[in-house]
Amino acid sequence: MDAIQSYLLRFMEGSDKRFVIPVYQRNYDWKKEQCETLMEDLISIYRNNIPSHFFGSIVFVGEELASGTEFCIIDGQQRLTTISLLLLAIYNYVTENNIETQIINPRKIKDSYLVDEYAPDELKLKLKLAKNDKDAYEKLFSHDTLVENSSVTGNYNYFYTRISHMEPAELDKLFSAIQKLIIVKISINPSHGDDPQLIFESLNSTGLGLEEADKVRNFILMGLNSELQTKYYNEYWAKIETLTSHNVSTFLRYYLAIKEQKLWQTDKLYKYFKTYVIANNLNNDISILLKDLLKYANYYNYVINTDGISGYKGSLTKIKMLDFSIVYPFAMELFEALDNNLISEKHLDEIFLYIESYMARRIICGIDSGSLNKMFAFMGKNIKDMMSKEKVSYLVAFKYILLNKVGHYRFPRDNEFEEKFLSKDVYNTKSNYKKYFLAELENYDNKEKIDVYGQLDSGELTIEHIMPQTLNEPWKNELGENYSKIHEEYLHTFGNLTLTGYNSKYSNLSFKEKCSIEKGFNESRLYLNKFVSQQTCWTKDTMEERAHVLFERALKIWKLPDSSFTKTNEDDWIGLDEDNIDYTGKSICQYKFLTELTPISDWTSMYKDVCKSLFLLDRSSFISFVNADFPENKTIKKRFNTTNTGMRNPFMVDSDVYIELNLNTQTKIEMLRVLFAHFNIDFQDLSFKLKATSENE
Repeated sequence: MDAIQSYLLRFMEGSDKRFVIPVYQRNYDWKKEQCETLMEDLISIYRNNIPSHFFGSIVFVGEELASGTEFCIIDGQQRLTTISLLLLAIYNYVTENNIETQIINPRKIKDSYLVDEYAPDELKLKLKLAKNDKDAYEKLFSHDTLVENSSVTGNYNYFYTRISHMEPAELDKLFSAIQKLIIVKISINPSHGDDPQLIFESLNSTGLGLEEADKVRNFILMGLNSELQTKYYNEYWAKIETLTSHNVSTFLRYYLAIKEQKLWQTDKLYKYFKTYVIANNLNNDISILLKDLLKYANYYNYVINTDGISGYKGSLTKIKMLDFSIVYPFAMELFEALDNNLISEKHLDEIFLYIESYMARRIICGIDSGSLNKMFAFMGKNIKDMMSKEKVSYLVAFKYILLNKVGHYRFPRDNEFEEKFLSKDVYNTKSNYKKYFLAELENYDNKEKIDVYGQLDSGELTIEHIMPQTLNEPWKNELGENYSKIHEEYLHTFGNLTLTGYNSKYSNLSFKEKCSIEKGFNESRLYLNKFVSQQTCWTKDTMEERAHVLFERALKIWKLPDSSFTKTNEDDWIGLDEDNIDYTGKSICQYKFLTELTPISDWTSMYKDVCKSLFLLDRSSFISFVNADFPENKTIKKRFNTTNTGMRNPFMVDSDVYIELNLNTQTKIEMLRVLFAHFNIDFQDLSFKLKATSENE
């Protein structure tokens, strides 16, 4: 790498030079404010007779061609483009208005810095910008209709307007000031071992502020020659941006999750993407990597843009409406499985239906789904591993794995679902949740489906409490002497909620009046009002009966998968990252933490050892964990504390650090996951070897 000080115009001078902005670079984005600053700096140079002014560095890879020298600009696009716009504005203003000055030679400006008059049309302009900027810049020379809403056009117009108010003598001084601009030109030579990407990363760390996806794009394309950069950008990357709705960073996060079974934070994507590419030698043929990225971008596009009312399209539409983007990595893998004939479209419908049921039941049962992102990111690999070991179909493996989730990841069974459904305060859940549940209950198995979402949004329908939110005397008499308790317990539950078209100002009418008024329950054609219209009164018993009727319908909508499969090849080793394991009745004989293998006789001993190892690994982090409040999980304070007060079987890790050992195996595993997450240690760094257990044991 060579760094040489030079005057900017000397660097630009020469008709056989080409300055190419690679397609992977971000757009030209200097605004009027930066251009105003540049003009003020130039005015200061000539007013104060400053001999030179440092204008920053320009980093490039130079390539000698038959037609001249091509400079691929790694850093300095903004400065080089802005000066070219200023020079073009000076040239056009002077020639269009026949201005004569002592210093400015308009023909030299054009031929030395801006245009190669004798080159083919596509090579005439010495500065070749990327993407949309290219068109805007070229139109400044061709005098076609200018590209509006472009920084290129806007800044050119600013410079032209500014210099149009200058006298010829001042124009000369301005041009003299431009001649005094000094740069450091930094030439990178890959053939001598210079790495353009490493140099770019260093420059970016000082303030380019690129998105993670921009860094990935640059990493992929930067090492290629200009022709391949353009080819691959147009054939692959531009399409990836379009397919992902320009949300490339999110797409790349899911892509890495599928490939590596790790869901990295978005702000670390570039680092881990680069590691993935190098570790798998994918940088040897970038086209293979780009083809794979484009394939998965198509799957991502299916996921985010699929819209429908039935089958997998209907389920996926509702999953998106519920904001469950945690499902997306697995959804992408399902479309790949469909492409590879691992599943049929009928099986795809079934799988998405069970995913929808899984999420819906968990909402009703109040189980937080925030931790499911890793589960869905790893689901595809778990299914393929089981298919290989057990010789079963994709669908069978999926249903078995989903049904065997335990603890926080469980698929709520019918009894739990029923208990929570009957008592759920559904009215105060998220708006999209309550709309979803009422819409599904209304439209299930109906040939003439109602656009519940649209009519709720337009006001044609409202979500109505049959027993009103404020009780008047008629309603108190209707409910009986325990009206206050009944009102508190049943007000916001499924048994008391419905959809209506009558004006909400009638909500406090008596039950009989709500049935008989115009657009009341007796006139309603909605399924949700069929039971209501058949009642003569509205009491605790009728609300409970209606809730049970709706629950029977819910069982048909949000089905539990059926699976009679039993594993024959249990794995000897189980990782902490495997969340579909029921540890009941499983004994441990060894564990491996990081790289150390340790024989062990029971789960409690393993738990003590790993906690001690974590403490020794980072004492301060462990103590901060013990002292944390954990408002979202208050039971953690009972299991890790600075005293043994209230613990049934305390173990002293160190002075003033105690852990509770009186926990079942499943809870010990969950606590280790919480600890590992706090320490930012990968779950895969801890695994257990199981042993056969006799009936006596």
